Amino acid sequence: AAMSALNVVFVYGTLKRGLYNSKYLQTAGATLVGHAKTTTELPMITDEYYVPYLLKQPGIGNKIQGELYAVNNDVMAKLDELEGVPHYYTRERVPIQDLELVGGSEEQGRKLMESVDLCMPWVYMMPEHRVTEEHLSQEFIHNYCPSEHFKNYVPRSHRATTHVSMALKKNNLVHTNITPLSAPASSKFSA
Repeated sequence: AAMSALNVVFVYGTLKRGLYNSKYLQTAGATLVGHAKTTTELPMITDEYYVPYLLKQPGIGNKIQGELYAVNNDVMAKLDELEGVPHYYTRERVPIQDLELVGGSEEQGRKLMESVDLCMPWVYMMPEHRVTEEHLSQEFIHNYCPSEHFKNYVPRSHRATTHVSMALKKNNLVHTNITPLSAPASSKFSA
């Protein structure tokens, strides 16, 4: 029954297993489906706090390595809240390839594929209106690396109040109940 109303999310940054925000996925009961990479090249950058962003500029950068999670609508809404959709990040669909299902989830993966397009997951990206020339001139990374993350990542609680993520708290975006984005009617996710 848990298979109904499932969404698939491709995570490439702090939500990956063992990293700072992975607790949001673990405590919410999200299921790690497997590992994959994006089909198209996309630029991934990090800011001064080692917060990673994918930029919606296909054809530039690298194919991005990440993890695929199955989450229900409640978890999807919580993630949207965490990611400050649509101001801090937006949620887009991105094609993935080279999907390796994790041990024990092959059968679940096959079941999932009957109801969800695993190869077109949701992904969080920097909103296009925020992307600058400066962002596009940065060095692009293809994999958000755990050792660099633990060395360089600064959680919101320790960032300067001017950082773009801090507006989320000021505007109460972090703690409001944001209703999940409704999927287009043609989508396989419509309940």
